Amino acid sequence: MLRKYLYLMSVSAVNHSKFFRKYYQRRLKTKNRFGQLLKKKEALCAVAIKLIKVIFALLRDKREFQDTVSFALAA
Repeated sequence: MLRKYLYLMSVSAVNHSKFFRKYYQRRLKTKNRFGQLLKKKEALCAVAIKLIKVIFALLRDKREFQDTVSFALAA
């Protein structure tokens, strides 16, 4: 059930956030360990993992999310 909601959150994040949309598009261009391009669902799962990391970092640092496309800290 949690996996379902994380997936739906990642779909919403890709549709509404420049930061996560750019990350999603970048993941679509990368290859997996077998040398194949990532499928859309795999890229969305990567966004879900990134979303979890961002949420915990924001909670830890007591900050608000700012929707920027800077990947200096996002890589």
